[in-house]
Order: sequence, then structure tokens, then C-alpha cells
Amino acid sequence: MKLTKRLLSLILCLAMVLPMIPAEVFAASEPLTLTDGYITVNVADNGGFRVATAEGDILRKSDNNKNLLYHNGKYDTSFVSFRVGTGSEAKEYLFGGKYRNSTDMQVSQQGDTIVATWGVDGITFTQTIALENEASLQHGMVSVTLAASGTTKQVQARVLLDTCLGSQDYTYYQVNDGTLDFTMESEQEIDDSSLITAFYAVDDVAAPSVTAYMIGQPYKVAIGHWNNLASSLFEFQPDTSMYFTNSINDYQTADSACALYYDLSEGAVTAYYGVYSNHTVDLSQSVAINAVSPLRLNLVEVPDDAHPGETKKVFERLSDVGVADFDIRVDFENFETDIAQDYSKVLLTVSTTSGLRPLNDSGQESSNWDFGSADPWYVSYNDFNIGESRTKTVYLKAKSSGGATYERITIGVYDDSTGEALDGGQPVRNFLLGEKVIYLLLPGDDGNVPRISFNSMTPKTIFNEGTRHLYLAVTNAAMLEDYLLSSACQFKAVNVVNGTTVPIDNVTVNVAENTVDVALDDSVKLALGAWQLRLDWTPNAVQQGFVEEAFKQQTSAELQFTVSNDAKYRNDAYGVLAVVKYGVRSSHDDPIRYELRAFKSEDDFKLFVQKRRRMTPPTSRTTKRSRWSSAASSSRTSGTSSTIRSPARWPARLTTPRSPPRASTRTPARRRSPTV
Repeated sequence: MKLTKRLLSLILCLAMVLPMIPAEVFAASEPLTLTDGYITVNVADNGGFRVATAEGDILRKSDNNKNLLYHNGKYDTSFVSFRVGTGSEAKEYLFGGKYRNSTDMQVSQQGDTIVATWGVDGITFTQTIALENEASLQHGMVSVTLAASGTTKQVQARVLLDTCLGSQDYTYYQVNDGTLDFTMESEQEIDDSSLITAFYAVDDVAAPSVTAYMIGQPYKVAIGHWNNLASSLFEFQPDTSMYFTNSINDYQTADSACALYYDLSEGAVTAYYGVYSNHTVDLSQSVAINAVSPLRLNLVEVPDDAHPGETKKVFERLSDVGVADFDIRVDFENFETDIAQDYSKVLLTVSTTSGLRPLNDSGQESSNWDFGSADPWYVSYNDFNIGESRTKTVYLKAKSSGGATYERITIGVYDDSTGEALDGGQPVRNFLLGEKVIYLLLPGDDGNVPRISFNSMTPKTIFNEGTRHLYLAVTNAAMLEDYLLSSACQFKAVNVVNGTTVPIDNVTVNVAENTVDVALDDSVKLALGAWQLRLDWTPNAVQQGFVEEAFKQQTSAELQFTVSNDAKYRNDAYGVLAVVKYGVRSSHDDPIRYELRAFKSEDDFKLFVQKRRRMTPPTSRTTKRSRWSSAASSSRTSGTSSTIRSPARWPARLTTPRSPPRASTRTPARRRSPTV
């Protein structure tokens, strides 16, 4: 049946665009392949592609080794098309088609991407296909990036996906309005951005065994019978009476497809298709959390109403709800394991750093949450049973601090069956069922990206044996933690004399306190003499703009240290580590600065504080200390010091991410989905 519909589609396309000969763009050689053990994509020499799972979602055995796009050996039922210009002068092109002024398709594998380039009428179109890396929120998905150059006219793109889950050539499409899932089985177009930023296809509404997600920022989505969608190159007139999930239609086949529409006026666009791998889910917990969120906001200039004739910079809004600058869509699932259970009540919580503020469900500000509020935003759900999923859209507002920052959003799900998940407004970790952390880049007023900088380091001399620690005070610790986890950068010790470098992997970042613990065990061999700590970025990190070329190797004079064989420099006996504030606000001679100080005992620390109280004006006096010898964390504070968490409570050390063990067989998730 698929062969018949393909021929019908080509006939219809030929009737509309005579110069085009689609048969000549069919694949003739072996396709190029990308795979990471979770998802696989094949790209043919006509630019057509096929997507299938390998491991897929580790929490769902039923989606292993399943097609996500239809495939029968050809690469011609899922394809990209473009429209150039507007009105009666607009021209439509099939990507890779043969036209009077077209070039041959060029497809090549370039590192971890497969790039297809094709031109027509002086315009060059590029399709770049890649797999999302392990640190991405969309890990388990394929990214399709489209770009055009060589024209000043408006360029729009359509990505047609011939959705097929396993061997089933039709799917049920679902969207979520922030609370409920709605199922669609008939042809229609959707242009509500709050619905189409993330929607998905399932093979069964009541008990899906395979779920495929479509993530991106299209301005419109069309769903319909494949024959109807494929018979057009761009615009599509839906037949609302056409149902594609059964064979009672003009084509006598159940066959679904969706088309994602993008505007390339602002540059390249990216669509994501695949599954959530859930490879970072802690299988000792009960809830898997996935989220759709922007990675950065952009600044734009708008009229300043307070100063007529002038402009001001604000963040470009990605949401039209209330005063929200953007939103995140959260999906969380009570997945089945040996320890899984039903919960009579759970809380979904969202905590942010100081540059972000959660809003209410109308996108309006609430006195309950401010920028960097200590108490998280939360919503409760009753009867969260094994195998069930919930979805929630959370609206947020951002503020500029002048400089570039890297903000952190922490999403948690807590068991509140006993009503004890919150204590004084704060979540109780003992009731945590699952957690997800998102990072968001806020550029500075000058448009620059945030930079990691090193303020101080202690000790300056370390012993040459055993486990030693270098403690750093940094800025943008959240950014550093994120990029260390994604292997975009690595700390190295550099010999000042001969330039020898030694990689260091045992690094702990405390985001809340902007401190870093660099641990050197016996495997890190450092010769006696002068060394310097350096942060090296990968070429890919520089290419993607995570860091500027000039900062691909970051260090400072503060990171110099000496390796000695004098036993007095063993630093495993320190009892207190303190972040000490020096200087006077608005002083050029003695500006505000922070330094790390280590004390051998609590008594030494107290003596230091007493001296500071006698010698330092109250306005310039701040000390934070951490009791390294204790796994417990004190909450005691005084006029000059406050306790920071001990390292036993800090995040686990950062190493190259590893794939988790395969999950046991589970019952597919059940969604409560009213049918539209």
C-alpha cells in the first residue's frame, strides 16, 4: 500500500511542479548512519532519512529496535521542502529535487553530523542531522537543522515526517494544554505555540508501547493522512472528515504523517524527533522527569516608555502567556520498578536561581515567588499510580543583571502522601522521588555569553602523595558544573617549567556556594615544583560558542600552586574551610573581593573571626565556613559567619557520563487522554 501511495504522491507533485523529477533523487548508494545505542538515523544520498530506536527509552523495553519513521528500503516518504518568497511570486522546492537551475545533492558525514547541501536558483539549502549528546534535555532524539543562504527573500521550510511506530503505519497524535493530553485522529492544522512546542505520537492511546516526540519551535503543525500531506510540497488543506487511524477513508489505508512548518527569516532552525532516553534517571528512585526548555534567552531593543525617544534592552519573549518570558514543559512518569508504588499525593516543585522567577498558571507574578526565592514553586497531584504520567507547563520571567549569567532550574517530584513533603516551605529530601536540573543562559547587556572566572584557590602548597584537595572560589559555578558533566571542558594540572599536563577528573562543584573541590588522588602524579591549574575546553565547545576562542584554555595567577615533599603540607587535617570577604564597597584602593582560607581547627577559625570583629568595619565583614571533618551540616549563623554545606552533602564527583544499566521490563505508561 505504501508503494501505491508513493506513486500517487509523485504523480500529484509532478502535476504541480513540471520541472521536478522526484524519481531521480531516490537513494542509490548505502546511507550514512549515526547511532549512540539509544537512537539511530540513516541518511541517504537524496537527503532523505530514517529514524529508529536502538535501546530507546531505557525505562520502556517495548520500544527497543522500533521504527519511528516508515521505511521499506527507500528514503522518499519523509522529506523536506522549502518555499521562497511570498504571494504569487513564491516558489516551492523539494529538497534535492531536479530543476532547471538546481545543483546535485551533496551528502557527507562531518564528525558527528551528516550534512546534505543542495542549491537551486542561486539559493543554497543545508540540512544537518545529528544525535543529541548525553547532556542534552533531548538525549535520545535526532536533530534536523535547516538553513538557507543566497537570497534576501523570505524562506520557509516544511519537514514532513511519515510517522510509523514499530510496524504500525499510523499513530495517534497528542498535544498537551499544560494539564491534559488531547488525542487527534483526523486531519487538522495547529498554530498555537503553547501546544506545538512539544507534541508526540503514540501507537496506542490507552497503553502505548512506543512514544515518539516532536520538539521545536514551528509556527504551525499539520497532521493528516500521508497521501494528502505528501501530495503537496508546502501548504496543505486539511480534510477534517479524513481519519488516518483506520482504513475507512478514500485511500482505504490507516496511514499518518505530520508536517512541521518553520520560518528561516531569523536564521537556521532545528527540529527534534525521537524518544527521551532517560539515561540519567536514577533507577533507585521512582519518577522520571523530562523537560522542554530553551537553552538561552536573547536580548532585543524595544522603546522605553519611561524615556520617550529612547530604547532599552529586554529579553525576547518566547511565551505569550501573561508576562512570562518563556515556559518549560515538564513530563514526569511513575515508572515501574521493583520498588515502584502508587502515591496518593505528590508535589511537583520548581526552584530557580536569582535571575529567574516562577509565575502562576496565568503567567502573572505572585507574591509567593520572587527572583531566586528560597521557597520553590509547587503544584500537587492526587493518585499518581504506577505507569502513569503527568504533564505541566511552568511559566517563568527573567531579569537582566547587566552581565551575562547562567541560571539553574531544579525540578523535583516529592511524595506528599503523608503531607510532610514540605517543611517550612522547603522540600524534604527524604521524600524526593525524582529530580531534573536545567541550565539557562542569560546574555549580558553587551551580548556576551557568561564566563567562568577563578577568584581564589587554597592551599598554595600541597603534599606530593595521598589524596590532596585544591579548593577554588569561582563565578558561574552552575555553568561550570553543566559543562563538566557534558565533557565540554576538563581541569588539567600544568607544569610551569616544562609544560607537562596531567588531566584531573575528580571534581566537585558546589553551585550554591560557587566553590569547587579539585581532588588529586595517588593516580595524579605531580613532580615536585611549580604547577598551575587550567581549564581546557574542547574544540567542539569553542565551535558551538560555549566559550570564546581566546578563553579555550582558562587559568589565572590565583591557580598557581607548589608540590612539596614536606609532610607539613598534608591538607587532609583541615577542619574548616572559609570564604572570606575583604575590602570596602565602592573603594578603588581596597575593592570587594573573596578569598578561601583554610583553618586546622574550629578554635583557629573562631580566633580568626574574633580578630575580624575587632579589626574590620561591619560593612566589609563577611565569612562563610565549612566543617570538612563532619558529614553533618550546621545551620548556625552569627554576625560574621554562616555555615556552608560540608563536602559529604555536595553533589557527586563529576566524571564522564556513563550509561546506566538496562531497566527491567515494565508496563507501558498510561495517560489520561480525552479524545478531541
